[in-house]
Amino acid sequence: MFQEQPLRGKTALITGASRGIGRATALALAKAGCDIAINYLRAETEAASVAASIGAAGQRSCVVQADVSQPDDVKRLVATVERQLGAIDILVNNAGINLSKPFAELELADWRKTIDVNLTSAFLVSQAVIPGMRQRHWGRLVFISSIAAQTGGVIGPHYAASKGGMHGLMHSYASLLV
Repeated sequence: MFQEQPLRGKTALITGASRGIGRATALALAKAGCDIAINYLRAETEAASVAASIGAAGQRSCVVQADVSQPDDVKRLVATVERQLGAIDILVNNAGINLSKPFAELELADWRKTIDVNLTSAFLVSQAVIPGMRQRHWGRLVFISSIAAQTGGVIGPHYAASKGGMHGLMHSYASLLV
């Protein structure tokens, strides 16, 4: 039986793709026909496992270690993906941390790290791929957020603010890139 793959030939970059939601997203997009760029920070073995699963499903992949909160790492990440898989058609901003601390114990360093990893990374990687998407007149940006963006939550104000910021960033791109 023929299975339709509407995304065949597209390349997807998923930040934080070695585990959890990122891994599941990478595997689902591969099943839909995409070649997959698997970004990770520290989980090299897990990232390689995702790549092996994608290869077994018949799709190409590349694994790239990069701290997506750092501009130079983002430039290297995007250049590597484009060299190995081609232009990036789909970006899934999934990289994130949740430093769980009582709010009274939060320090400025905790705030900055959370904002950098959860929000600044989404800005940096989006800004790096949007020009190519606009040039090709096709692209998709996906932002993985949290209910904490609306409700706060037990993780803390730093996490909720970072995820709320993602919503603002996403809505701005949606308005500006129509």
